[in-house]
Parts: sequence; C-alpha cells; structure tokens
Amino acid sequence: LLLCISFTLLWLYQRHTRNASWADAGWALSVGLVMVWWLQGGEGDTTRRWLAGAVASLWSVRLGLHLLHRARNSTEDGRFQDLRRTWGHRAQRNFLRYFLLQVPLVLLFALPTAAIAQDARAPGLRDLLGVVVALVGVAGVSIADRQLQTHRRTATTVCHQGLWQYSRHPHYFFEWIFWCAWPLMAPLSPRGLLAWVTPVAAYVLLNHVTGIPPAERRSLARGGDEYRRYQEMTSAFFPRSPKTHPQRTP
Repeated sequence: LLLCISFTLLWLYQRHTRNASWADAGWALSVGLVMVWWLQGGEGDTTRRWLAGAVASLWSVRLGLHLLHRARNSTEDGRFQDLRRTWGHRAQRNFLRYFLLQVPLVLLFALPTAAIAQDARAPGLRDLLGVVVALVGVAGVSIADRQLQTHRRTATTVCHQGLWQYSRHPHYFFEWIFWCAWPLMAPLSPRGLLAWVTPVAAYVLLNHVTGIPPAERRSLARGGDEYRRYQEMTSAFFPRSPKTHPQRTP
C-alpha cells in the first residue's frame, strides 16, 4: 500500500514536471528500502543480514542518487520521451500504469532478501564471494557511468573509451553482475531459489525490454554510421576485446 501511494505521488509529480525519469529513481530507492526492511525483520544469522543490508543499501543509495540527480538536472530520459510521443493523448493514463507497475517490480527484485532473512547458517566463503561480486557490480556501474559522463562533457562522438571499448553497455552488464551476487549469499534450499529470480529477471529486462533495445535505437538516431561501426566492432553486453575491423556485409 505504501509503495502504491508513493508511486502515485511520483506520477503526480511527473505530471507537473513532464519528466517520467522519476520512476527509475523511485524504483531504485524503493528496492533498497524493502530489502533492508525484510532483512531487519528476519530471524536468520545477524551477521549475514547486516552484510546483505549494507550491500543492498550501497547499491540503492548510489543508483538512486545518480538517477535523482539525472532526473533533476537533465531532460526526460529518451525512452520516456519515445513513449510519450507514441502514447499521445493517452500518455498520462499509461504513465500511471507504468509507475504502478514499479510496485511488483520492487517486490520482485527484493525477493533475495526474503531467502536470506531467515537463513540461520553462520556466514561462510559463499557469503564472502557474494559480497565481493556485489561490490564489483556496484563499482563497475559507477566507473562506466563516470566514464560516459566525462566523455559527453568533452566530445560529441560515440564513447568507446575505458569500459565502453569492451561493451556497448558496460553499466548494464555490471548491474546484472550485482544481481548475480545474491544466489551466492542465499541458502542452498527451496527458499534459496528466490535469489535466482533477480539475475534472470535483470538479464531479460536489460537485454530485451527496458535496457539495450531502446538505448540502441536512440544511439543509432544520434550516432548514425559511427554508431553502426561501433556496433559491428563491440559486444552489446558481455565485455570482450573489440574487433580490429568491422564485419562487412557481402
């Protein structure tokens, strides 16, 4: 109920600002809050719950503040602009549905903590590995975002510096890496299967729904032939060495 009220208020603010990017920031902060809420109410091992809560908070605060700053200081994200044009006079009704859709998505991505909160095992090597993987994910996203921002301040060309020379969407890849950490911290039990939902859902959403497809369309519209060459030489998601020469179509 609180999430429904919060996202309805965000939708009303979106009507005032005509900037639906607030939905992204609201989702990131809400996921962190729900994860910490479920962890603090659990009866599992206290150390594991504190570690999981710290990792969730770090991810949520970093991403949430980044998205809040972007929503406040930039124009509406391109994918929302595309939706606004496509929906026309139905935009506000459909945006309300979109904002309320964030509620089940928040609960979905908080599911790993439902498994961890009741896990009474003492922390071990798997938990340590999970924390390391999560920190790598958060650091990778932060570095990729910073490299892109630096490039955009100094150039108008396609960014293929740093992490962006190995993947066209390194921020999405490392975001997925973060969610891969949770199955490592979850118990090896039927309840622990809840932690596998998020890496699968994140991969599908980032690669096939809200991540790469709309980002590629906008980049092609801006970059034209230069971005097409970048597509031919650089992996879309998983980092790998760039090709020396673009593929030629016979």
